[in-house]
Amino acid sequence: TKDYSKSANTFYKLCIKENSEESCFYAVISYSYLGKLNEDRINECYSKLSNGSPYNIVAKWYIGLAYLNHNKRDAALDLFKELVVTGGYKSKESKEI
Repeated sequence: TKDYSKSANTFYKLCIKENSEESCFYAVISYSYLGKLNEDRINECYSKLSNGSPYNIVAKWYIGLAYLNHNKRDAALDLFKELVVTGGYKSKESKEI
């Protein structure tokens, strides 16, 4: 089963304790899939991802989708615009949005 709440909390604890990009990335992804948007935790974990790292770029896409799902269109569009500018991962899809 997909228990994103448990996964998010586990990855969050690892992200804070170990400060590893992998744990922080998976925390962001897990929180993005939850029905309730936890922006504080998403932002805290996202801030630990290095600019330009593959984890950072992919996380932008998932955070943008979470924002769209929670009617935060402007915040989502800001992230999608960044993906368009940098090119690469989901830039084509981001431009279409």
